[in-house]
This record gives sequence, structure tokens and C-alpha cells, in this order.
Amino acid sequence: MQDSLFPDMDYSYSLSEISEKIREVISINFNRAYWVKAEILKLNYHEKSGHCFPELVEKADQKIKAKAKAVIWAGDFQVISKRFREVTREQLKDSMQVLLLARVKYDALYGLSLQILDIDPSFTLGSMAREKQKAIELLKEEGIFDANRKRTLPLLLKSLAVISVESGKGYHDFVNIIRQYEHQYRVDFRLYSAVLQGENAVPSIIRQLRMIAKNAMAYDAVVLIRGGGDELDLNCYEKYELAREVALFPLPIITGIGHSTNETVTEMVAYNNKITPTDVAYYVVNSFHAFEERIKQARMRIISRSEQVLSREKYRFQVDVSRFVKQLSFYRQAHSKQIQLLTFHLKNACSQYLYKNREMLKNAEKGLSNSHKKYIHDRQTQIGLLSEKIKLLDPAHVLKRGYSISRINGKAITFVDDLKEGQIMTTEVFSGELKSMVQKIKKKDR
Repeated sequence: MQDSLFPDMDYSYSLSEISEKIREVISINFNRAYWVKAEILKLNYHEKSGHCFPELVEKADQKIKAKAKAVIWAGDFQVISKRFREVTREQLKDSMQVLLLARVKYDALYGLSLQILDIDPSFTLGSMAREKQKAIELLKEEGIFDANRKRTLPLLLKSLAVISVESGKGYHDFVNIIRQYEHQYRVDFRLYSAVLQGENAVPSIIRQLRMIAKNAMAYDAVVLIRGGGDELDLNCYEKYELAREVALFPLPIITGIGHSTNETVTEMVAYNNKITPTDVAYYVVNSFHAFEERIKQARMRIISRSEQVLSREKYRFQVDVSRFVKQLSFYRQAHSKQIQLLTFHLKNACSQYLYKNREMLKNAEKGLSNSHKKYIHDRQTQIGLLSEKIKLLDPAHVLKRGYSISRINGKAITFVDDLKEGQIMTTEVFSGELKSMVQKIKKKDR
């Protein structure tokens, strides 16, 4: 008996015959186009040919449940991608949820695939909207949706960390406007270069934000700017991960990512959102304008207030002076007789005091005069004695007593150490001088 586990081997099929049978089954049972929900795992666009070969998947709990290859021919792709951009403001790209109209195809060489005829952009737009709303709800549930807007922005934005691309037009617009005002205001800024659109934007921007956070004390705020292109590929700013990083950032973040449509979640949670990098630059400059205007207004208020105070106090002073003069005049009139009587009594008292103490003053004057004369006499006597002593020390008196002074070259001789035989010596005595020659020198024993 033939084993039932094995088919009849008297007849076998070639691979192409089996493939043809599969094709026939698929063509009979899938004979029209179908709407299919899927995620684009890889878009695989061939720029040279214009064809696109997406890899499609269906996921459940982040695991791939089904997988299929697809194709969009160049002519269809141009029409589909253009309409998709117009509706969603995004490019078709990897990891995007789509609702596509496709025919099921089977080829003996290439296997099973889907030929995509159309993609419904409203489905993707709804998926993006749901993702955006979910991100907003998560941020609100965590209580951090308004966290960055509650940060304190300094009156003057003097130091900024700028997240942008150095070669980007938006960054250059920002820099040019800041530099237009550098003769008035000084704004220091440092560029932290990052990818600003597409699937790599989120990790790139987050990486630079965390780099800035390590040196947050050096900056007043962070500026996130992009520009110079269309408004596509901004879906990265709807991502919960980036929005959460911005919401919790320790410094105020000002965005200017160059679009005027609905705000992205990242812009919603930022401290302030401006449409373009140019608007952000003027916002920074206007912080100085506003501060300068506040100073001017404060100065005018101080001047005005000071003038009011001075005018009021001047009037009060004049009133007080007038009142004082009147009171003084009234007091003088009221007490005129008392003042005259006091003056009379004071004069009499002074006259009586002088009369009673006249003799005492005379005696004091006489004693002072005698003391003065005696003091002068004693000093003169002392001066005379000192003068006599000085005269006795005069060299002339010394010579008169038999002493003499010997000199060589006008210098008095006190020691014989420097004398030489043959030198001419002048000797002065009381009555004159005599010259002599040194013939012999004898030193005393010491």
C-alpha cells in the first residue's frame, strides 16, 4: 500500500507550472483593486527611473504581523506624491501609515507584490492628527505641557544657544539681522548644528538640547530655527519625544521653523513660537528696544515727578518763609517793650560790673606788665653770658694765648700720617703767618 503521507509521484509539476497555478488563483480571486492599510517600512524611491518599490508591513505591539513588497510606477508616483504633499504638507516617507489602493500581482520571478494605484492622503493626515493629539494628551497628563512657557525669560537676551544648520538660509537670515544692530546692542550666540527635518531630526535636535543643558548657565534662552525651503517634512516636530524634551528644558526655547500653518506640538510647548528665523531675530532685538524704551519712559517719569516735587516743595517753602516773617514781625511788635526793657537792664548790669571790678583790672594789668619786664631782663642776661662764652672760643683768642695753626694747601694739619718731606707748610700765629718746609716727620707712639 502506498504511504498516504506522500503524494502520487507518477506525475510532478515544474516550478513554473506551480507559479502559473498560483497566478491563476490570485488573478481569479483578486481581480480588482483593494484598499489596504499598511505602514511604509522602506519607501525605496529610485530617483533615476522615478519608480518606487515600497516595503509594506502591518504591526501589532511593535511586532511585524505581515509583510509585502509593492511597486508604484513613475507616472503614478508623480501624481500620488504631489497630491499627498498638497494635502498633508508632508512627503511620503518611511514609517508612515497609509491607506493605499492596490492590485494584487504575482510574478513567477518576483513573487507576490502589490501594484499601488493611489494613496489616500486624508487617511495619513488623520493618522498624523491622531498621533499629534496623543502627544498633546500625554504631555498634559504628565503636567508638563506648559512647563517651558512658565520659565523666566530675561529682559535682555544677551546670550543665546542656536540650534540650526550653519549652511541654512534661516540661520543666515537670523545672523544678518542680529549683526545689523551690533553697533547698538551686543548679542552673543553659539551655533549647535542639527538635522532639522526628516526622520533623523528628532534624535539630532534632542542630542543638541542635552548638550546645551550641560552648560545652561551660560545662556539666556535657546533658539530653534530653520527656513529657506517649503513647509514639508515637519512631522518630526509633532513627535512626543522631541516635544517632551522642549517642555522640560531648563531654559526658555524660542522656535522659528518657517511655516505658517497649524502649530506643531513642539511649537505649542515652547516658550514662544515665531513663524520664521527673521521673526525670531527681531524678537531678540526688540527685547533691547523694549528695555531701552522702558528706561526712557522711566527717565521721563523721574524728571516729571522730580519737577512736581520741587515745585510743590518750593511753594511750601515760600509759604513757610512768609508765615515765619509774619510771625517774627508780630512777635517783635508784641514784645517790643520787653526787648527794650531787657536791653536797658543788660547795659546797666554791664556798666555796674565794670565799675565794681575796675581796681581789680588795673592791678591785674600792672602785675602782668611787671612780670613781662622781669622775663625780658632775665633772658637778656642769659644771652649776654652766652655771647661772652662764644667770644672766648674764637680762634683769635686761642692764638693770642700762644697757640698756632699749621696748614698745607689750605687744610689744617691734625695728623702727620699724610705729610711728606719737602711740602710747604703755612703756620698762622696771633700776629701773622710764616711759611716753612717739612724736613723731618716724627710720629708719636700710640
